[in-house]
Amino acid sequence: MAAEGTKVAEPVDGKAAEAAPRHPCFDVLSMMAEVVNALAEERAQGGMLRLEDLKRILEMTKGAGSPLARAFASQEGKCRRAFRPATRHASSRNDVFRRLMVRPFETLLEGEPPAFPRCFLANYFELVEAAFGDKFKSYDDRSREIFQDMLVIHGNDLAWDVFFNDARTRAVLGHALTRLMHYIESPAGQWAWLTCLNRQNVDGAKPSSEQADLILSTLRTTRKALGPMVEKKA
Repeated sequence: MAAEGTKVAEPVDGKAAEAAPRHPCFDVLSMMAEVVNALAEERAQGGMLRLEDLKRILEMTKGAGSPLARAFASQEGKCRRAFRPATRHASSRNDVFRRLMVRPFETLLEGEPPAFPRCFLANYFELVEAAFGDKFKSYDDRSREIFQDMLVIHGNDLAWDVFFNDARTRAVLGHALTRLMHYIESPAGQWAWLTCLNRQNVDGAKPSSEQADLILSTLRTTRKALGPMVEKKA
């Protein structure tokens, strides 16, 4: 036995293991620890393990035919499902057209803190209503018509991402953003933009100029990306 060796790790206390956070994806790590510990105890002498033996054990555990390799392979699918983002199911109870008009910058509503807090959405919707005037209802009706048509096909499995990616929905958004941007670029629209985006909410907060510019830039970028879509072709 070589003078220098590696002491075999003691088994983890059961209570401590139960207290630690667990996730199904990490069960395979526990299996790896158990396999390595079992092989180490088998080859240890006097509670000591030669470094060469430890290296040999590690080589065995990562082999293609090892139990660990098979465990990792079977666990991969479980991990993918566990970490997959939750599907956001659409509901007719939501205001479909307003939700569509938030689609270009919805990622800015997430995070801690969000780039654009949801409490400022009322400011944005006030601008949208001013831009569409009496045409707002026709856009809203068309959005609901598409939504109901897709709901018949997908039922309760209809997700917002599926609705947003439909060609008809994208066409409505393209036309709506074109109308909105034309309005914002007009004198009346510029005044409405400053008025709506500078209005305080019930908490006394209002969007900063940087937040307002971020929303405007995102709307312009999305409109450009959608291109000259014509809904009547959908």
